[in-house]
Amino acid sequence: MFDASHRQSSLPTAPPAPSEVQQLHARCGVYTKPEIVAQILDAVGWTQNSKLFDARLLEPAAGNGAFVVEAAKRLVRACRRYNVHPRFSKLRNCITSFELHRTEATRARRNIVAALVELDVHPTSAKALAKAWITHGDFLLSNNASVGYTHVVGNPPYVRWSKIPTKLRAAYAKALPRAMIGGDLFLPFLDSALEQLLLGGRCGFLCSDRWRFMAFAESFRKKWLPRLEITSETSLLSSNAFLDNVDIYPSILIAKRRRPK
Repeated sequence: MFDASHRQSSLPTAPPAPSEVQQLHARCGVYTKPEIVAQILDAVGWTQNSKLFDARLLEPAAGNGAFVVEAAKRLVRACRRYNVHPRFSKLRNCITSFELHRTEATRARRNIVAALVELDVHPTSAKALAKAWITHGDFLLSNNASVGYTHVVGNPPYVRWSKIPTKLRAAYAKALPRAMIGGDLFLPFLDSALEQLLLGGRCGFLCSDRWRFMAFAESFRKKWLPRLEITSETSLLSSNAFLDNVDIYPSILIAKRRRPK
């Protein structure tokens, strides 16, 4: 019997056309307000009082780098607190993030460099870390599944499946579990990110609350509700969550991965 938890194909997929990436970005390139980023990082325990240099954080859709910039600041401050030198070899694997849109990936790296230099990280190390942390590529089509993370955070893209550009939608349909496609793009983002969260690891997402009640998310609920200890779910106005005005009903989901009940 086909196991819907497995990807349909392990074959490499050609990168999407720049025009399709631009179309997708125009539909779901909505970024998070700094205060919400800070709230989510606080809630999952990515704070400068923790030994973050021994942790690993995943952000599957970087955008302009809002989550990664704030996470990086806290990482460097944690190093200083515990007298750990923030060198490249120590921190290169602490943060992993993906961004499909080339211009936004470049912007995210620039924002990281500026933030690190402001914290007195050497410019050469800052540039090397920014390049290591931000991968220009598609998280959903990456070969990253074998890596485990202690923290997963982000604002996954929301767009109805029918609105995804044609070739990119076909690539997702080929590569992703059948049970996670056909509804909204944020669902496979959540599924793939949670797959890479270690037992005991914490996740914090600013995401649509539709996964709770829509039929297309039934398999997601059956798979993940027994595997998550949900700490909090907070609904909020989109105007309080995002930099742009959008017609979305978001919530902040904070959870911890556990063994299935």
